[in-house]
This record gives sequence, C-alpha cells and structure tokens, in this order.
Amino acid sequence: MARAPKRPGGLRLATALVLLAVATAAGGCSWTENDTKAATYGLPDLQQSLMAHVWELDAEASTIAPVTDAVITLEFADDVLSGNAPCNSYTGGYSVGEDTLTVDVLASTLRACVEQDLNDAEAAYLAALEGTHDVDATDRDRLVLERDGTRLEYRAAD
Repeated sequence: MARAPKRPGGLRLATALVLLAVATAAGGCSWTENDTKAATYGLPDLQQSLMAHVWELDAEASTIAPVTDAVITLEFADDVLSGNAPCNSYTGGYSVGEDTLTVDVLASTLRACVEQDLNDAEAAYLAALEGTHDVDATDRDRLVLERDGTRLEYRAAD
C-alpha cells in the first residue's frame, strides 16, 4: 500500500493550536485592579496592624532619641492611641488612610520631670508623634512613623 504524501499544513495547524493555547493561558495572567486585593486577602489592614501590638520606641533607629532609659510606648485602640513618654503617659485620637496616620493633639499627665533634659525629650517625642504622616507597618514586628525627615521606629513589645 502506498503512503499518502505529508502535508506541510498539518504541522502548521498543530503549531498554531499550541500557540493559541499558550496565548489564551497567558491572557488570563494579565494584571487587574483586583490583583492587589486578591494577593492581600486575609492579611491585616493598617488599622489591625497598628492594634496588633504594644509598640516600644527603638531609640537607636529613630531620629528622636530620648535622653533617658525610660521605656517609651505606643498602643492603638479603635480610634484612640496612648502610651508612656519619658515622664508622662499620653493619649489622643488618630485616623488612618491607606499608608498614612494622622494623630490628633495629644494630652498627657502633668507629672513634673526631674530634669529639664527629660522635659525637652518628652516635648520632642510628643511633637514628632503629633506630626506623623507616613506609616509603614508591613513588618509585623516593626512600626515606622515618619514626616519631613523625622522618624519614629518601634518594635513589638509583647
């Protein structure tokens, strides 16, 4: 029995089908606006990240370095933050944006610091905290607050 001659079109058709399948699969891999949401689904949002820990100031990593060994803390609740500064405890309101933190005017207790250096350090810390704008809480154990070159970096204390 004689064989039929090979048709070059069969190879082209198979190649075209493979290319079509690859292009269809790749088309489903395009970037959409929902991809970021899908990639972060189930991860905590900024508010949850802030509220996850009691934060302790890392003086060496911050531009505001207190002149004391006192532990400076920051803690977030639903719409109120609080903590301990070098001499006094403080509290105030706050709000969050996508990558921003706005701190309202802070109120503090009125215990007198023994040394003027402590008063100055506390005033500088509270002013820096009130001036916060940019927030980075992507590392679950680190919190960075910044604005205009001032940096407050915290680590999870709990």
